[in-house]
Amino acid sequence: MSRAARRRKQREEAKTRRHDRRGFLRERGARLTALVLAVVLLASLGTWGVVSLHPDDTGLDTVLRVVDGRAITEGDLVRRENVLRYLYGLGRGDFDVTFRQALLEQLVDEYLVEAEAERRGLTVTAEDLAETRESFEQSLKMVYKTRLARSLARMRLGVTDEDLDRFARGQVYAQKLYQEVTAEVSVTEEDVLALYEEYKESLDEAGLSLEDVRDTLTQDALRKKREEAYSRLLMDLRAKAEISGPS
Repeated sequence: MSRAARRRKQREEAKTRRHDRRGFLRERGARLTALVLAVVLLASLGTWGVVSLHPDDTGLDTVLRVVDGRAITEGDLVRRENVLRYLYGLGRGDFDVTFRQALLEQLVDEYLVEAEAERRGLTVTAEDLAETRESFEQSLKMVYKTRLARSLARMRLGVTDEDLDRFARGQVYAQKLYQEVTAEVSVTEEDVLALYEEYKESLDEAGLSLEDVRDTLTQDALRKKREEAYSRLLMDLRAKAEISGPS
């Protein structure tokens, strides 16, 4: 390559580096500008009353249930609502009276399950929490298109790491207790035949015999019996617990 050609190549490479550097700076500046505008917008919305970074805590100390001496307050319910809104992209309108009542009963069950799990020697490790929090990450990636949208939603709802860990801990306790309670559950031929009779008309129309669907029916029967066993445990725990509060 001649000296003149090398000089031209060097000038072109220098020009390309300057262009790339300018592009990077423009992109970085755009991201910073978007972040500043988003924070300013969120603060403005709080001032206008559209959203609040520090919502009024009036009534959050109201006790909704007392479970074996442990209080569940309005604040506990609101924090759990906000965790679900954050993780699954739910809106305030999704939490009607019926949904909130069901969520309150879930919190009652969560307290009972945690106590029963600990009584049985079951524990939640740091690895358990990390694995469950990772499953939250997968959900968040589906709900929010950008990390900025995700951060703003979390800021607006006031969701803390403690809130997420509490939700994760409840899920782990429930999973471990479920596994222990249902470990010995099995199905009989009668269980499979009963399920086959329940779906026989549809199976006949599809040209499927008992042997064609035996494995599927066996798994369905096992799942059903496990759910029934776990439900019986929850009802038994509720029956033995001291639960008070508005019905």
